[in-house]
Amino acid sequence: MAEKLHVVFLSPGGLGSGEIVNAVLVADQLRKKGVDCSFLTFPYGARFVKTYEFEHVLLKDDKLTNINLMKKHMEKTHPDAIVIADYYLFHMSKSLSDYLWVGWMKDLGIPVVSFDSLCLGREYPKAIYIANPELFPKPKFNITYKMPSFIQTLISPCPPFNSEPRDERDSCGRLYEETFIAYKSEPAKEELGINPDEKLVFHIIPKWALMTLEGGSLMSFPDYYPMLASVLSHHFKKLDEKIHLVCVSPTEKKLYTETDKLKVNQVEFLPFDVYMKYMTSADLVITDNILSATTWKAVLHRVPVLVLGNSLTAKDSRSKFDTISEHFTVTDEFMEVLCTYMKDSILNLPILSFWTVFTKHFASMDIAKTFLIQELFDEKGTSEIISNILIDEKFKKELRKKQDAYVQKIAKMPTMADIVLSIAGNGNSQK
Repeated sequence: MAEKLHVVFLSPGGLGSGEIVNAVLVADQLRKKGVDCSFLTFPYGARFVKTYEFEHVLLKDDKLTNINLMKKHMEKTHPDAIVIADYYLFHMSKSLSDYLWVGWMKDLGIPVVSFDSLCLGREYPKAIYIANPELFPKPKFNITYKMPSFIQTLISPCPPFNSEPRDERDSCGRLYEETFIAYKSEPAKEELGINPDEKLVFHIIPKWALMTLEGGSLMSFPDYYPMLASVLSHHFKKLDEKIHLVCVSPTEKKLYTETDKLKVNQVEFLPFDVYMKYMTSADLVITDNILSATTWKAVLHRVPVLVLGNSLTAKDSRSKFDTISEHFTVTDEFMEVLCTYMKDSILNLPILSFWTVFTKHFASMDIAKTFLIQELFDEKGTSEIISNILIDEKFKKELRKKQDAYVQKIAKMPTMADIVLSIAGNGNSQK
């Protein structure tokens, strides 16, 4: 009888959920194929791992302790492959390398791979992480981040990516096992306690963006999310519709104010199955995170997604509120909403991390046709898009056609789980 394969997933992230959610989804698919999976993760990631009842080791804030914990787990499980989800997180966090080191894995004699959820590749410039490079002095040296040579394969998820990797060692696979070709989302509004005549809007706030905008850096804008909530409420008020808004926000700060036409349910965390029920039942998903895994899942479920962002740079912002009225048609009421939150800000417009870089990054990709991108401060344009999505059936059908075409195109790709399974199988044969 063949020995069962075992795959260990290492989740080094603690700022956002995208990478760990991808890892858990792939691990769940592998488990259904008869592969044992376990996790090495920090407390933030453990919340997602526990939902699927995977064995896991909780990492600490000490490098030597973590090396010993990881080595003991390897001795116990004898894995056929290790998946890092994702290695680029070592480049994004200044402190991560202080308490986590994986260089010793090169001597294990088993395949070590990494997911590449941003499709950055094996080499990329440090400057890709700078949202507005014109704000910073030109660097003396062009710093390039590189993946360590012992990482055998980088695996990028589809969606959002579905092109051939730049390096022949790497792969791209479907994140979800379902093809979604004939998928029809069954609305669960009644189960969720939402009246049939209410439009369900699902607003997602990422932890890493919240921490960036509330921190003490140049990009700090502590009142950004209260402002965003007020801006959206301003648009909802124009509609002759009842809105039931579910906001998932990793903060206790109350963001929205209920009205006769706006019912609000704000939570810090939702179990994955409940999260999916809200998302697949939504009439509209809203995020300001252009990298959101929720966006891609919603697209596959044919749910309309609106990604809000700001391309007005801080350099433009120094001309204060005139910048907004110069670029967009806005009402006095809308400007009053903004003034409430911007008056004490050093930079008068918020900088959304990755917005400039990744709007261009996605522009030429097939996925770009399946969701909507809109400037946050374009009052007229944003109101029209929200109205079209929630009310205009013809508009929704046209968007659905684009989503259908995308799903058909990617259906024949291998899954990420299949790629990991193939690598683990090869690793097992070499033992």
